[in-house]
Amino acid sequence: FGDFPKTHINKQPLVVEPMPITNTAEQSIAATGTAILKRGGGIGGKVTSLNKPKDQAVIVAPKAGARNKRLITPSEFRRFYDRGDLPIAIQHGQTNNILWKVDVLQLDYHHYLPIFFEGIREKAD
Repeated sequence: FGDFPKTHINKQPLVVEPMPITNTAEQSIAATGTAILKRGGGIGGKVTSLNKPKDQAVIVAPKAGARNKRLITPSEFRRFYDRGDLPIAIQHGQTNNILWKVDVLQLDYHHYLPIFFEGIREKAD
């Protein structure tokens, strides 16, 4: 490249001027007591627009009927309980408890267990 041409060299010294002083003692917002942001003055970061909102998709009810209520037919449990054939009594209080009329070890599980499992579906009192 060679030496820089002497005709392009600036012979005057560079003068740096100090910046003018605007305020010698800046005060914080806490010291002045004037709040820039006030509670409830904003929109909470929400986006605003003047455009019309897009149409929402309409939710259609299911067609297969899977959510329709089904009739629960009275079970054998309901029939036996209403007649008083089950060896239990319900003690109503703060909590509903079952009182056994016979000793639990003397129950015929082959007879009563299927009836009790069928009664799990019962919702009526």
